[in-house]
Amino acid sequence: MNELRDASSDVVYRPLSAMAVIGFGMSCLFGGVVALSTLMAIAQGAAFFFSNWILLLALVGFLVSWWGLNDVRNSEGTKAGQKLATLGMWISLVSGCGYFAYSYFTGLALSQQAFAFLLQADDESSGFVPRVQKGAAHPVELRRAFLLTLPAPDRAGLRAEDENQIKQSQDRPRPDGSPGPFSLFRSHHLIQNLMHGGGNTTIEPLGVKRWTYEKRSYYVSCLLRMATPEATADVLISVRSSEGESAGEKRQWFVDLTNIGYTSLEFTPLGKGIKVLREHANMHMQQLDALLKKGGKLGDFDRIDATDWKALGPTQEQEYKSRLAAIVDGRAANANNWHFTFSREFTNAPWEQDAEGRVTLTMPLSVMLLNERQVVVSSVECLLTLRSKTAVNPEQVGATDAPLLPQWDAVGFKLVRVQHKRTN
Repeated sequence: MNELRDASSDVVYRPLSAMAVIGFGMSCLFGGVVALSTLMAIAQGAAFFFSNWILLLALVGFLVSWWGLNDVRNSEGTKAGQKLATLGMWISLVSGCGYFAYSYFTGLALSQQAFAFLLQADDESSGFVPRVQKGAAHPVELRRAFLLTLPAPDRAGLRAEDENQIKQSQDRPRPDGSPGPFSLFRSHHLIQNLMHGGGNTTIEPLGVKRWTYEKRSYYVSCLLRMATPEATADVLISVRSSEGESAGEKRQWFVDLTNIGYTSLEFTPLGKGIKVLREHANMHMQQLDALLKKGGKLGDFDRIDATDWKALGPTQEQEYKSRLAAIVDGRAANANNWHFTFSREFTNAPWEQDAEGRVTLTMPLSVMLLNERQVVVSSVECLLTLRSKTAVNPEQVGATDAPLLPQWDAVGFKLVRVQHKRTN
């Protein structure tokens, strides 16, 4: 009987390593989130992505599990949990590397697609930058580029070749009289710079700054280095995707004009000179207000007027043509019922140089029309074209501390739109 022993007396209790338990829990947490998100993404037919910091959870889970494994091995048999720690390491490793590969290769594919959309005109749904570069000489290419700023469903049925269709659907002034989408696009600083640089602009992709996925759409911020005759700039252009509604439908992209900005900008001597000439021309325009109110003359309205009055309609022609003509010709009956206002948009004013070396600038100008109570009733947005009276070397202007600046002649006037003001 003495040789008989209770079998349970051979069982030695060994506590689990705390590090092994914690590491396994953290690994399961990350692996569970990835597995659950994968199942939900498959069920909803949408992608899933986390912030990059969440990979730290997988790394910490792996390291704590490894710590727990060493804790068990170094306990001389007093602690348990080796299998638990090993399983935690594998869960963190497999789920972490799997998610990293999924995220990395998705980002790589998005980068390639976004830059191809911006820089390669493979079809009508791509080639945004080269189309803008051709826009000055080929207006249809500029309209094609504009359509690439609209989500794919919104540009369906629109044809860049049909100028009237674009104007009717995409360039109607807003209720407050502000410019329509196409006019805003044409006046955008980046569009103006690319158009003027044309084929002399070189483009270098610098990579993707960041990308995200939200509301079933990819959002990619692309960094480009653009070297034009006027400046070298690093430009951040954001593009968004329009995902296909059905299986196999191609992903399409569009430019988000609200998220474009320069991260660096350095003017060339030419660019510095044009900047100085724009500022000087703007000062000349500000002096015209006082000159005209004293009976001076801007120019012969019938000669310089380039307004498409037919497009604006007979009502606006009847209401504004004679009044604007009187202001420009210096024969307005009442000098107190109008005044000029000026916009910072002059910094992007288009320019050109003729065979005689004279520089021409097309400057924005607003004419405020007042009623008898001195209340503004209309803001008439115009373009005033100024040409230097003598030849100018913009590069020399930009390289000289105190350049000899030219005098200006008004050679063009164009009413663009009218914004009516509310009066009580």
